[in-house]
Amino acid sequence: KPVQEEIVELTKEDNIFCLKSKRNIYFAKSVIVCTGTRNRYLEFENEDKFLYKGISSCAICDGPLFKGKPMAVVGGGNSALEEALYLAKITSKVYVIHRRKEFKGSKQYLELALNNSNIEFLTPYIIEKAEGDNNLEKLVLRNIEDNSLKTINVSVLFEYVGLIPNTDFIKISEIKDEKGFIEVDSLMQTSTKGLFACGDVTNKNFKQVIVASGDGALASQSVINYLQLN
Repeated sequence: KPVQEEIVELTKEDNIFCLKSKRNIYFAKSVIVCTGTRNRYLEFENEDKFLYKGISSCAICDGPLFKGKPMAVVGGGNSALEEALYLAKITSKVYVIHRRKEFKGSKQYLELALNNSNIEFLTPYIIEKAEGDNNLEKLVLRNIEDNSLKTINVSVLFEYVGLIPNTDFIKISEIKDEKGFIEVDSLMQTSTKGLFACGDVTNKNFKQVIVASGDGALASQSVINYLQLN
């Protein structure tokens, strides 16, 4: 039956996997890891105060709640540019804040954003502080070239500065890439025999529910095939 416990350590010895929780130890011939990711945050002053009170990591989810109000997006990749373009359809002012003048996102998205009159780029800036009473009202930015400060009025900030895979508990380092994501082949199998992974925790580019669901079905069938042969 399903057991709801947090696994704090995953190891393998003598072809058997050992999964330790805070209360129990479980043994298995095969394991599927589908622990997902968590959002990376910038840790500027008052960030924690305004999480879910004007600071978010999902423009599609929370953008409509601030329709028509000034918004900001921080980040330099495709996610930041895509979400800025989406937000520009529901409000007239979207700030894109990035610590560099160059962007990692695709040229196509960057050109679309640069040519959108509702989007204003602020580079090279970092966020120093968030301000407001009960909800976010302002962001204080610092120019990293001359250290000058700039304050902008915004009702919401969307942070797109990366994802952190939930793989710290896995003590089999050879299955992870340099960012901690699990490397898998086309059958969702890792380089460790019997260990599979699926969803956002893998090193696939597309982090979407529909992709994770398909990966899960494939990983499950791969485990069945593995157990029949071993």
